[in-house]
Amino acid sequence: MPRCFLITAVGSPESDRRRAVETLIEEIIDPLKEPKQIEFRAPFDGIIGETLNQPLLEQIVTVDLLLADATEPTPNLLYELGVRHAIRKPCFLMSEHPENLPSYLKPLVYHRLCRTTEGYARAREEVCKFLDLVREGRPALTQTGQAVARFERRPQKIIAVWVSLADPKRTPQLRAALSELLGRASDVLLIEPIGPVRCQGDKASLLLYCYDPSITEIQVQSQISKALLKNGVDPSSLCVHFGTL
Repeated sequence: MPRCFLITAVGSPESDRRRAVETLIEEIIDPLKEPKQIEFRAPFDGIIGETLNQPLLEQIVTVDLLLADATEPTPNLLYELGVRHAIRKPCFLMSEHPENLPSYLKPLVYHRLCRTTEGYARAREEVCKFLDLVREGRPALTQTGQAVARFERRPQKIIAVWVSLADPKRTPQLRAALSELLGRASDVLLIEPIGPVRCQGDKASLLLYCYDPSITEIQVQSQISKALLKNGVDPSSLCVHFGTL
C-alpha cells in the first residue's frame, strides 16, 4: 500500500492555517485513501515538532509520495522539500499563491490550489494522476525526476525542430514563441536547448536535449504548436525530428 505524507506550514491548533490544512486533507487526500489504496498520516499527528525530528524526517524520506503545500513557503517547508528532492523521490507541489514562491521553485511544475469545491476536485484529480505515474514507475515525469535528470546531464536523444513560415515578417514572433517554449516546456517534457533559436529567412530551427526516452515526437510537436499559436504563428509548417546520441 503506497504511503503518503503532507508537508506544509501547519499553524497552531485552532488557527486559520490549521483549519486550511485540515480542509485540504479532508477534500483532497481522504477521498483517495480507499480507491487508490494509500496510507496517510497528517503532519500534525504526533510528527511535526519544533525541530526536524526523526519521525518527520523518516516520513519525508521513506513515503512513496510526498505532497507539499507551499502556500506559505516557510524556511522549514523549503528545507523539507529540499531533502525530498535530494533523495530523488516523487513530490507533488501545490500552492494557493504560486507568485509568492521563491524564484528557484517557480520553474517546477506545480498545481495552483484553489480552495473551493471545484478547486479541491481539480487538485484531487491531479494528485490521482500523479500517483498513477508513481505506481507505473515513471519518475522522469514527476517534478523530482525532471530536476534530477537535468542536473545529471544524461540526455537520451536529440530533438531537431524546424519551422517554416509563409510570411518571413513573422520570424520575430516565431523566435519569441520558441524561446518562450524553452523556458516552460523543459519542465513538462524534459527537454533543454543545446543552443539558441536560429532564424534565417522564413525558417527557424533549434536543437534540444531530451532526457526522457519515453517522450514522443507528437508530444513535443503538440507543445511547440501551442507556443506558436499563443504568439500568433501558424504551426501548420512545423516539423519535429528525433536524432540519436
